[in-house]
Amino acid sequence: MNKTTLLSCNQLLDIFSTSHIATAIYTTDNLIIEAATDAMIRFWGKDRSIIGLPLAQAVPELQGQPYIDLLRTVLKTGVMNTGKGVPAVLESDGVLKTTYYDYEYKAVKNDQGESYCILHYATDVTERVLGLQALENEKQLLVNLENEQSLNEELHAINEELNNSKQELYKLNAVLEDRVVERTKSLARSENNLRYLINDAPVAIGVLYGTDLIIESANQYLLKTWEKSSKIIGNTLYKAIPDLYEPSFFSSLAEVIESGIPYVGSEVRGIVEINGRKEEIYTDFICKHLLDESGQTGRVIVIATDVTEKVKSRIIIEQGKHRLNEMIMTTPVAMALFNGKDLIIEQANHAMLADTWHRQKDEVLGKRLIEAFPELEGQQFPQLLKDVFDSGIRVAMPEVPVKIVLSDESVKEIYVNFSYDPLKNKDGQVESILATVIDITATVTARQLLERSEVKLQVSLEELAATNEELQASSEELAATVEELQASSEELAATNEELQASMEELAATSEEIAASHEELLSTNEELLTTQDQLEQMVLKIRESENRFKFLLNSIPQQVWTASHDGALNYLNERVCTDFGYENEVIIGHGWQKFIHADDLPAALASWADALKNGKEYLVEFRLLFNDGTYRWHLARALPLIENGNITLWIGTNTDIHLQKTNEQLKDEFISIASHELKTPLTSIKAFNQLIVKTKDQNRLNAFVIKCSDNITKLEKLIADLLDVTKLNAGKIEYNMAPFSFKKLLTDTIESAQHIFPSHQIILETCCDFEFTGDQFRLEQVINNFLTNAVKYSPQGKFVLVNSSLDDEHVSVSIKDFGIGIAPSHINRLFDRYFRVDSTAMRFEGLGLGLFISSEILKRHSGEVGIESELGKGSTFHFRLPLIPKTAALEIGF
Repeated sequence: MNKTTLLSCNQLLDIFSTSHIATAIYTTDNLIIEAATDAMIRFWGKDRSIIGLPLAQAVPELQGQPYIDLLRTVLKTGVMNTGKGVPAVLESDGVLKTTYYDYEYKAVKNDQGESYCILHYATDVTERVLGLQALENEKQLLVNLENEQSLNEELHAINEELNNSKQELYKLNAVLEDRVVERTKSLARSENNLRYLINDAPVAIGVLYGTDLIIESANQYLLKTWEKSSKIIGNTLYKAIPDLYEPSFFSSLAEVIESGIPYVGSEVRGIVEINGRKEEIYTDFICKHLLDESGQTGRVIVIATDVTEKVKSRIIIEQGKHRLNEMIMTTPVAMALFNGKDLIIEQANHAMLADTWHRQKDEVLGKRLIEAFPELEGQQFPQLLKDVFDSGIRVAMPEVPVKIVLSDESVKEIYVNFSYDPLKNKDGQVESILATVIDITATVTARQLLERSEVKLQVSLEELAATNEELQASSEELAATVEELQASSEELAATNEELQASMEELAATSEEIAASHEELLSTNEELLTTQDQLEQMVLKIRESENRFKFLLNSIPQQVWTASHDGALNYLNERVCTDFGYENEVIIGHGWQKFIHADDLPAALASWADALKNGKEYLVEFRLLFNDGTYRWHLARALPLIENGNITLWIGTNTDIHLQKTNEQLKDEFISIASHELKTPLTSIKAFNQLIVKTKDQNRLNAFVIKCSDNITKLEKLIADLLDVTKLNAGKIEYNMAPFSFKKLLTDTIESAQHIFPSHQIILETCCDFEFTGDQFRLEQVINNFLTNAVKYSPQGKFVLVNSSLDDEHVSVSIKDFGIGIAPSHINRLFDRYFRVDSTAMRFEGLGLGLFISSEILKRHSGEVGIESELGKGSTFHFRLPLIPKTAALEIGF
């Protein structure tokens, strides 16, 4: 179907400018020269640099003459003004000259009848006017001469010729005027279409004008982002959204207009009012200047992407991380994080710094452990940490004495329960160690105090026993002195009472120490439990995040998510690998950059319908990969609905390029197979009709032979199809038996020679040995190669066959001198359904012979190859092992 090619605006202006008719187009009250032909510019004595200037500025000598006022009157009233032989003073070669013109000022109106430009046609009639004046003078001088009549006739003829020329000019001007009007309408329609496209685009787009940042246009997406209506269009940005963004944002936009340097804003914070409640939004901006016709920066295009959901999600994650960090930093359990084999102190909480290490942050953070604590040199802890890093196995030890050098350089010994837990990356490699230390110095000290008290008590009891013995030994003396004994007894009773009170106090002290010990043990258990819970929480968060990322990145499909309004906000690594861009770049472009232009309208329409109705998004399109090729994909996305509202779209793009390609190849194969099967059937039908009609025995025999040949061709085609079917099902049978390989070659070549008398098939070298294999199938392979050699060398006369034998293999080659095969097709020559385009319709056959042959050779553990050069011919060769692998030759393999 023929297509009508519309000329572009520049093409029309180029054609218009070369017209030999002096024509100009003016707009606005200033009479801006929008276009002028070279003839008109020559009238003015100027060059094309005046295009775009007011007429009074471009041709200053017209000031004081009536023409500028006449043009303004025509533009205002819409009434055409014409003049004939009107003088005008214009500059020519630097000199003002009076020239005479026929002119026409015509207003061009829009559909509402409003004048929007003036068409100015002019014809230089100076020669005519001066000629007429000369003729008039001549008439006065020769009024009485006899040739006055002839001169009048000549003038009349000249006038008629000029009138005819004028009519032709009017017609040409009318045609040009119609074209200008039609092109103006077409441009208006194109502008409207562009406006509709921008307005419905899934990306926020707006245009600002002037240093006041007047909103010239804003599509629905941008208005929705700002929570405004179209009423803001025409207002300044300062008035439309005065409190939405910080003043620095407006300053950046104004600077784009002044300097022409683009502005890129990332996650610009704003405040919008939604349902009477102020909420934060975050937007990515790309602001770039637009040049007007004079090359000045007057407008700025604003492209924005709402990243509120992404930023708020990140803030929530950061807040969660902050809360987790605060929990770790404020927990009473001392914790520290050592990074790398050098044991760099990456983090330490307050309990570790103040209570265990007695250091400030700047004294330890960022330093190696042995550098911050040189007193640990020779102690077991650095080596234990290195062992955990190397083995990845947790280490925990209770009640370990540690010597710490305090800030005043004094040494303090403390007792701790500690554990070293390896933290691994997603590959299972240890990248840091979490050290947890519980200071149990008070508990150990209390227990030691209790032990010393028990020793003292034991000593007191032993002293008391010795005293009793001494009292017993001196009982005889006491008996002698009753009075002394009575006194001593009283003293002893008093002493016993005091001793009993001391023992009771000591027992109470022991109970208090035991209670304190139990309380410390309970607190220690609680701290260990809290430590385990924190460690599990950290591990679960990391494992969940790593598993989710690993899962999405290990999926063979492209995975993506979009916000509730359709804005792309996440891509897995597969998308970046396929497209060759970073994640942020692809999100900035959107799918439009990568979807094939023919598939984009349907994809956008389906996406818009899914967003509108909240239904499944399902579409097929081609995507542009980083190697410049397009691949078919099936895109599918479903909405995540929470509390009745869509909060997220989750989608995948599945590569279906192979399926599409196979379907296309299968369709082509079916078409070729239908054609190839129909050809012999048609011939058989025709020969059968001739057999019925003929009575000549000789002709009848010829027709029968022809019919038989076509039946043979049909059988060959059907056999190929059956073989392919059996190969696909894995049910083709192989009868493995020993046979003479030489006889196989000679018999096959002899049969082929009878079929193809046009070529001489020469067996140059032949090996005579016994080979074990399926003789019929291998004969089929050789016959296919010979058939192709003859078929694709119609101008050749010879086909050369060679065979060779080594210790482990037999090799066969078949060489023709035909058309050859392009290098780009060689690798696919043995594929199913593949046919070389340049030969597909010139030669018979389904193109299955080589595929079947390669499969037969594979079942014999053989190899097949080809060497070819366009215009010089091809050599097909295969190699078979002398002892076939039985596993590959089983029936149904």
